[in-house]
Order: sequence, then structure tokens, then C-alpha cells
Amino acid sequence: MDLDPELYSSSYIPLQSVKRFLTESVPQLGWGKGGENDVVLDVGCGPGGTTIHLVLPLFPKLQKIIAVDVLPRVIESAESKNFHEKVEYRVANIEEWYAFDYKLNLD
Repeated sequence: MDLDPELYSSSYIPLQSVKRFLTESVPQLGWGKGGENDVVLDVGCGPGGTTIHLVLPLFPKLQKIIAVDVLPRVIESAESKNFHEKVEYRVANIEEWYAFDYKLNLD
């Protein structure tokens, strides 16, 4: 599978369920209240719009977000269109977690 990242809307419009979970459930769970050492994993980040516009604001003090997607072309698009110094985009398939050999570099 190699979807064209241009097939995604140019303006991010997350699924209503995703938006609701992030804006309501995350604060209720107490997430985002941590310190500057917090690292957030965004699985299935797509072109990064939701990562930048919804996830990042919920975690104002975090150290970084590791945003992963299985499609290399989508990650390339995310890096160019939704760059942020606190977001690291990576190609990964969590269905094959054993192959997700990414070591957190927190220094």
C-alpha cells in the first residue's frame, strides 16, 4: 500500500471521534499535565495536521512527539508541510512492533 499524501485534504479535518477524544478525554485522563520530559507517541499521524493542530497544544510542556505512520510518502509530506521542532516523524508499522526499532533519544 502506497497512498498518495496529496489525497489527504490540504486542510486538516480529523475524524470527529479523534477530535472528541483528544479535546475531552485526554484532559480528563490527566494527560498533558506532565513536565518537560514527557514524550508522546502519535500512531497513524498521516500528514501531521492533527499532530500539530490538536495533539501538540494539549501537551504544552512536552519534550517531543514521535509521530509515526506506515507510509513513507506520507511521512515525507508531514515533515515538509507540518514541521515543528518538537515533532519527530518516523516511518513505522506498529502491527510489526518488533520491527519498530526506534530508540528514544531524550538527551
